[in-house]
Amino acid sequence: PTGTLVAYVDLEPSYEGHDIDITVLDTRTAPDARDHGILHETLRNWPGAIRSDPPDAGGVAIGALGVWITLLLAGTAVERLFGTRRWLLLYAIGAAVGEAAGYRWQPHGAGGSIAVAGLLGGWMGWCLVRPTPLASKAVAWAMLAAACADTWLRDIHGLPLLAGALAGALLAGKWRG
Repeated sequence: PTGTLVAYVDLEPSYEGHDIDITVLDTRTAPDARDHGILHETLRNWPGAIRSDPPDAGGVAIGALGVWITLLLAGTAVERLFGTRRWLLLYAIGAAVGEAAGYRWQPHGAGGSIAVAGLLGGWMGWCLVRPTPLASKAVAWAMLAAACADTWLRDIHGLPLLAGALAGALLAGKWRG
């Protein structure tokens, strides 16, 4: 039997409001809030688990629908920032750039996660050019660094993140009054 398990995850509150190392905000390592119990932290660390960005107020999913759950969580937030048409543009940019990287760097194309990477990149771009909380900017810079490293390592998610970040920054900058 197959299925998908989803849980709400949140940044451990003991880190909030302190001078913290940027790695605390890395969704691959940031611990879930202790008051959520052991299940959420176990899911976050499960092999193949997908966690939404940013680490504060997000979700984690394992199973066949993990990418779709992440799309729902991240996609909703990005659509609120950019609107439906710009959301679709960011999604298409991630899909096109990631698919091209997939055909170039591996023997086949890519899946839906590359389009979601374009949306997350759009969020990064928004955070870098618009007034946002310091924690959001820190996460966006960390994701930008990770996207550069991913691209250098020829992981197909790095380029869609970077393309989405560029498009998101341009779209968010255009809205400045």
